[in-house]
Amino acid sequence: MYKTEKSFDVIQGKVPVFGPKKTLVEYLLNTKDTDENLETFQHVQTNQTPALTDYRYIGKNPNNYVCFGSDSTPCPEENLYRIIGIIPTQNEENGIYEDKVKLIRSVPTLHLDYGINNQPIYENSTPYKYLNETFYNDLGEAQTYIDENIYFTCYSSLDQHTVTPNQFYTAERGSTSYGQLKNKNYIGLIYPSDYGYSLGNQYNNTSITSHVNDYHNSWLSIWPNVEFTILSSTGTYISSILVWVINVDGNVWTSRIWDSSTRDYFHQFYVRPTFYLKKEVLYKSGEGTQDKPYRIEI
Repeated sequence: MYKTEKSFDVIQGKVPVFGPKKTLVEYLLNTKDTDENLETFQHVQTNQTPALTDYRYIGKNPNNYVCFGSDSTPCPEENLYRIIGIIPTQNEENGIYEDKVKLIRSVPTLHLDYGINNQPIYENSTPYKYLNETFYNDLGEAQTYIDENIYFTCYSSLDQHTVTPNQFYTAERGSTSYGQLKNKNYIGLIYPSDYGYSLGNQYNNTSITSHVNDYHNSWLSIWPNVEFTILSSTGTYISSILVWVINVDGNVWTSRIWDSSTRDYFHQFYVRPTFYLKKEVLYKSGEGTQDKPYRIEI
């Protein structure tokens, strides 16, 4: 009978020493100096947030896959998520900022209209209600991995032709909104800035429009499909509601979803659930690739 190294140690009266398990945040931060696709971003103070540092996955296909809510091998497509980054966030308004892993579903969930009543307020929208009621309730035990966090829900009337990722970041955390400046919930949508930062710091202060072909190759792109973001806009149509979407051409654009004169809704766009994992979620196994995604545990 062959003995493993571990059993030999036990026979010799030695107790094997195994280090404590790392949280997923700790595990990923340990790779940031060697992973060229995990980049550091420095953010200036905004109207709602202090100066913050986060770490985001960039490029065409980084190793940032997570199998969420399933132990099956291979991971079912509906359980494949990807890590936007390690993002400082708050559990409570005016609370402390803690680094947490932010996930987004790898494939679009479904088409939804915005479904609101003449107010560009995310917390009254169909996507918000679907994500935080139907989708969240269907997660079962996987709910225990998700943290309730602050999401910023300002509106912005930025120029869609010239807006940069840094301008989006500041606007999302701004001081003007038709509804609440922020809300606390479990599931959100992608920020325009998340998409804008997905190609790296070199694009922070240049317009997304000027590099739209590059964004077709972003790992966050579902081009040529159209996707809702969490940010609304006053835009230039007084009689309309506009929201920022990742458009059919790969740009981030305002889209008219409501006309008060006809009381008609426009468009159904994709949504991808986005959320923060609890800070105590542990790294279990995996390499972050699509066929060997990270596995996690509490």
